[in-house]
Amino acid sequence: MPAKLRRSKEAYMPLLNKDVKSLALWRGRASGRVIEEEMEIQQHSVKIEFAMDITTKLTAIDNHPMNKVLGFGGKYLKKKFSPWIQEHGGWQKAFAVMDEEEVD
Repeated sequence: MPAKLRRSKEAYMPLLNKDVKSLALWRGRASGRVIEEEMEIQQHSVKIEFAMDITTKLTAIDNHPMNKVLGFGGKYLKKKFSPWIQEHGGWQKAFAVMDEEEVD
């Protein structure tokens, strides 16, 4: 191999290695963000399911009138989860995400 070509290759290799490392770092950060978003969706889904389950179980207890329990449950869900639900496209789309998770 001619010396001129060998020198240019040697000069280019550190740049190539740097680009590969940068790409790997970027991909790692991007996939980390995706995992964080998926975990956030899953956490909110579990919280919503839990609140709905508790509300349903409390209505089964005869000590509390059903309309009061459902009213409190509805207010809690609206107060705690409305912004998150709206960010994810509304109740239909948020529950579509949860339905997809159950299939797996």
